[in-house]
Amino acid sequence: MMQRLLSILLASALMTSSAWAAEACQSQYTVRPNDTIFSIARNNLGDSIHWPLILDSNPELMGTSLVDGQQGMILTIPCMDLPDEVVAPTNNKLIEIKLLTSAHYAPFADQATPNQGLMIELVEAALDAAPSQRDFSITWEDNWSQHLDPLLSQHRFDMGFPWPRPNCDAQPTGTMCQEFIFSEPLISLPINLFVKAEDEQRYQTNTDIVGKSVCRPQGFSTFDLDGSKRGWIRNNKIALVTGVDFADCFNKLHTGNVDAVFANLVVGAKSILNLGLRYKVIALEQPVSEQELYVIVSKQHPQAATYISQFNTGLKTLRDNGNYEELVSRYYNDFQALFK
Repeated sequence: MMQRLLSILLASALMTSSAWAAEACQSQYTVRPNDTIFSIARNNLGDSIHWPLILDSNPELMGTSLVDGQQGMILTIPCMDLPDEVVAPTNNKLIEIKLLTSAHYAPFADQATPNQGLMIELVEAALDAAPSQRDFSITWEDNWSQHLDPLLSQHRFDMGFPWPRPNCDAQPTGTMCQEFIFSEPLISLPINLFVKAEDEQRYQTNTDIVGKSVCRPQGFSTFDLDGSKRGWIRNNKIALVTGVDFADCFNKLHTGNVDAVFANLVVGAKSILNLGLRYKVIALEQPVSEQELYVIVSKQHPQAATYISQFNTGLKTLRDNGNYEELVSRYYNDFQALFK
C-alpha cells in the first residue's frame, strides 16, 4: 500500500553522515526585529513548517516563545540538502519509521474500522508524500499511559499519534511541552460532555460537572480539564475515573458508575452508536474545549526534527493537492450517514 522501500545506512551511520552534511553547509542567522521562528524557517528553509529544524539546531530556544524573536541572537540554520538515499557499504538493513498508535478510537484509529481509521490514512498518506519516503510500520498499543514513557521517550518507537497538545504557553514546564515536538495539526475537534439523556437538565452549563465523577480512558490526556483556569482535576473539583477505553467509559456512564464522559464529539458519538446507546446518552450542546490532534516525536530522538519536518512537508502536500480534504470529507460523510 505505502511500501516504498529505501536502502539506507544503519542508524548510527546515518546520524554520522547527516551530522557531517549539516556541518558542511549550515549557516548562521542573526535574529532581527519582528522575527519569529516561523518566519526564520520560511525565509531560510523555504517554508515555515520547517520550524522544528530551527528549534532542534538551537537548543537554547527550548522553553522560549516561538513568536517573540530575541533580537540579536545568533541562530544556527541547519542544512536541508541531505541525501534522500544512502547505501550502506557493508549492511543493507532497511531502517523504517516505527509508528505508535492505539485502537478503540474509532473512527480515527481502530483496527476494526475500514482502512483502520482516518488518522491512520492521513499519517500514511503524509509520509508517502514526504520528500524522503521511507518504509514504516504501525504498532497498536491500547494502553495510552505507556506511549509517552517509556515507548516514545526511550525511542522504542519513532513517532506517536494522535495526541492533543497542551497549552504550552500557559504551562511550558509540562512533560509534553518539555519533552516532545509536535507536527502541524492533523485535525481540530470539539470536546463535549456526555451525560445520560435523563440527566440533561442537571447540566445547564459545563461548570455543573463540578462535584461529579467523570471518565477518561487510562493514560489519555486530561489537561483540557485543567485548562482555561478550570483546575477541575488539579483542584479536585471532579472525581476522575479511568476506563479501559472509551467504550468502557460509556458503559460506566450507562450503568451509573460515573456521571459523565469527556470525549471529542466524533469519538463519543461513534461509541454511543456502537454500544446501542443512541438517545440514552447525549452530548451537551456547548463544547468544553477544542482539541487539535498531532503526531509527536521525543525531542531526544536523534532524528526528531527531521522526522517532523518531513512529515509536515508531506501533510502540506496533501492539503495543497486536495487529498487531505478528500480524505476528511469521506470520513465525515460516512460518519454523518450513521445518523440517518
